[in-house]
Amino acid sequence: HMTAEQYEEKRNRKSFFGGTVDVWKKIVTVWSSINFYQRMIILATQTTIFVLAVYFIQQGGLTIGGLVALNGYAAMLFGPFVLLGRNWQTLQNGLVSIRQTEEKIFDTPHEIYHPQNAFSPAKINGEVEFKNVSFGYDKSTTVLRNLTFKVRQGERVAFVGKSGVGKSTIIDLIPGYYFPTKGALLVDGHDTRQFDLTALRNSIAVVSQEPVLFNDSIMMNIRYGRIDATDEEVIEAAKNAHAHDFIEELPMKYEQLVGERGIKLSVGQKQRIAIARAILRNPKILILDEPTSALDAQTEKKISETFEELMKGRTTFIAAHRLSTIRKVDRIFVLENGRIVEEGKHDDLIKKEGGIYRHMYEYQVGV
Repeated sequence: HMTAEQYEEKRNRKSFFGGTVDVWKKIVTVWSSINFYQRMIILATQTTIFVLAVYFIQQGGLTIGGLVALNGYAAMLFGPFVLLGRNWQTLQNGLVSIRQTEEKIFDTPHEIYHPQNAFSPAKINGEVEFKNVSFGYDKSTTVLRNLTFKVRQGERVAFVGKSGVGKSTIIDLIPGYYFPTKGALLVDGHDTRQFDLTALRNSIAVVSQEPVLFNDSIMMNIRYGRIDATDEEVIEAAKNAHAHDFIEELPMKYEQLVGERGIKLSVGQKQRIAIARAILRNPKILILDEPTSALDAQTEKKISETFEELMKGRTTFIAAHRLSTIRKVDRIFVLENGRIVEEGKHDDLIKKEGGIYRHMYEYQVGV
């Protein structure tokens, strides 16, 4: 989730240094002692055998053949000790690997969140403006071409079009994952290039097609929207997302583990938890990236009220696959070849003879 990097780094450092490294250091300490005593035992045994062998040969109690046999038995006895020494080398190599892992994970440069003289507002209202925005992931391709539009605070807009026309790219530009190749993207009148991205992203919540859930409790998965939230605030967010009832039916309720990527939950349940997480975050800007495309029609109908609750009073951007989900938005932008070719409300666009939106809608509803 956006801006959770510091929390995750702290949590992983605690796990890494408080768990893996400590255990490994204890193992190394024990093996260091074993390695030392192993050498001392071998040395003492070899010295004892040599002294006794000389004595018994002088007394006639031991032959040269017996001495050779005794050395053979001693070699068999020392074999396991030699193996311990080899294992010690393996442990040393493991310690080096842990140190290298530490360097790669924790010493990787962070994304630059704070440009020089960064704009860091205490509050973001949620007005977003694209001014002649063009964008390409590399110099050879252009995904967006000269987009110009303004979304007022609290307005709900949707982007539609065929796959690859740039819907998700527009959405990725808003939190500053990327910056326009040409033109400017303004939030509350300020260029995103000059924003303190932590301040910007703290005011944005994203609900995607496949919600990212962690193998943790439902309580912690919702709390990920705002790490310092109380249990009561988490439960209230779940109620607003219409998730509380199904959570209460689970054996462990809010302490129920969801499995890796939420495998123990249905698609609709995962989506409600993601919505609860977004409500808890209380964003000024809401991004819905094809959030219902993985749902069946029945589940989508049930969850539509939840989305209505989530969008209230928030500037909302929707990348839509199913046009039935965006009929109530304030404006719809139809994209083709990286450009806005149609714009308007649902009722107006479906009346346009030969229009792209009308054709897409009729195709989906089977007209």
